[in-house]
Amino acid sequence: MLNLTRPGGQSKSIAASYGFAVIAALAGLLLREAFSPLIGTSNPYHAAWAAVVLTAWLFGAGPTILTALISTIGVWYLFLTPFHSFALRNPINQISGMIGFLILSGFIALLGEMKLRSKATRLPSAKGLKHRYERVNRVSGRTLSKPR
Repeated sequence: MLNLTRPGGQSKSIAASYGFAVIAALAGLLLREAFSPLIGTSNPYHAAWAAVVLTAWLFGAGPTILTALISTIGVWYLFLTPFHSFALRNPINQISGMIGFLILSGFIALLGEMKLRSKATRLPSAKGLKHRYERVNRVSGRTLSKPR
């Protein structure tokens, strides 16, 4: 299986990352469909936001962009009028909603990527400090235990 090594040595499978993105997008669409009787037809992107944020938090920019694209197409087909069609009844509002969702999803993807990179750069430095601390303790333990 092909592995993606992120900065700091974290290894994640590319297939697993993008597979999660697809599953998260589909789960968000199914969740939105399940709650449609309760929340109606307005705000069709509610569950898609959850899928985008979760994917960004766990896997960074690439999978998040895929989640956003699948969610946009799914919302367009399932929840924008006329339902179960790619036709648009109110194109100006519906397309601006899609564009807004994609732009904000891009920012969320960027934040997720920055979080992962920040975590990856902190881990090696923390490990390095721990090793240095252990070395200093070993050396000071040897020098203090020697009789003079």
